[in-house]
Amino acid sequence: MSKNRTDVVDARRCCASELWVKSTYSQSEAACVEVAMLGLETGIRDSKNPEAGHLMFGDTEWAAFLQAVKNSEVAP
Repeated sequence: MSKNRTDVVDARRCCASELWVKSTYSQSEAACVEVAMLGLETGIRDSKNPEAGHLMFGDTEWAAFLQAVKNSEVAP
């Protein structure tokens, strides 16, 4: 993932909370992440601290990350 396309976004500019979906791997009291399709990019944030902002990834970066998870190169 290229560092120049990934940035932390101020939570005040964040999209509506109903756009965010919690990971199916998340448990109610475990470390959880939420994902949202935000225009042409994908946002990821901590579900327990959404006010902290989120990370944005372009289509190519997000697809590479998902493929790495599928290939067990990254733990889910």
